[in-house]
Amino acid sequence: MLIGFGTFEGRGGHVLRGTFRFDQSDGGVVTLTTSDDFFFDGSPAPGFALSASGDPSAAEAAATDFLRLPGSGSLSGAQIEVRGAQGGIVPDSIDIPAQKVLFLWCYITPFLLGVGVIEHSG
Repeated sequence: MLIGFGTFEGRGGHVLRGTFRFDQSDGGVVTLTTSDDFFFDGSPAPGFALSASGDPSAAEAAATDFLRLPGSGSLSGAQIEVRGAQGGIVPDSIDIPAQKVLFLWCYITPFLLGVGVIEHSG
């Protein structure tokens, strides 16, 4: 069942585009899936996190870090482009209806890479 969705926008000079959705299974598992046309121009350690305040911060990034993109953890500073659908499970400890923004954060610099306002379903 669809519980939230939105559209990405890049921040800090980064290109981030595509859409996303949160779905909850009958068993209560929540997943995040990005669209097939998802694109991110690259960062050495990008990962998704959530913001209940609507103003993403390093503290929220640390508390809600749940999905790193391919190529993450590159200490060389490589900026690997990411294309296509991405997805993963959201930890049970994160209450999606309480969240306002899904954001992409660089976990090395730390730096805001992009955001997507969450529109909640029914």
